[in-house]
Amino acid sequence: YIRLVRQFNMPAAQRAEMCGKALKTAERTAEKKLVLNEVIGLEKYASPQMLELALDAKKDPALRDDATRIAAAIAKKLGRN
Repeated sequence: YIRLVRQFNMPAAQRAEMCGKALKTAERTAEKKLVLNEVIGLEKYASPQMLELALDAKKDPALRDDATRIAAAIAKKLGRN
């Protein structure tokens, strides 16, 4: 599923929706980190929707560090503080 999100050209909203579903479906922390680092954190997919996913992922203590780093990188790419 993650490969499909990375591989195919699609609107940012659709990509973010798929990532959100992957995060909700993932049961193990390693799976969630994979979604964060391998899709949401990729600069080429930076969008407000991905930023929102990263910020939401910060609520999970196990993802907080990765999600914070990724949210900051996306915000910088989007020209936000």
